[in-house]
Amino acid sequence: FWNAFIPTRIAFFLWKAVFNAISVDTNIQQRGISLASKCTCCSNPNTESLDHLLFQGEVGTNIWDYFSKALNLSTCWDMPSLFANWLGKINLSNQFGMVTTAIAALTLWNIWLSRNSALFAG
Repeated sequence: FWNAFIPTRIAFFLWKAVFNAISVDTNIQQRGISLASKCTCCSNPNTESLDHLLFQGEVGTNIWDYFSKALNLSTCWDMPSLFANWLGKINLSNQFGMVTTAIAALTLWNIWLSRNSALFAG
């Protein structure tokens, strides 16, 4: 994700996501802070983990299914599958590779922004 065409703010978010260092409920709970976990991405709320938010919840599943079909790539279920099925199979020196990387980065970023908007802005 460290490419000139991915904004630094988004690249930093993605770097943190790769290392599961994003402040979702399960990560906050693992730091010893008690809180009730409820995702904002599903009609039947589940525990909010990073994989659930970005890939496995209703929003993530629908988005990745759409782009996977549109780009003829395997569906992503977590960060390792994103790298194995998408980013590991592309060539950044061609236009398809750059577009695919941008779609992946912007998809993850926008899911995160939507979560924050739903959680903090109501």
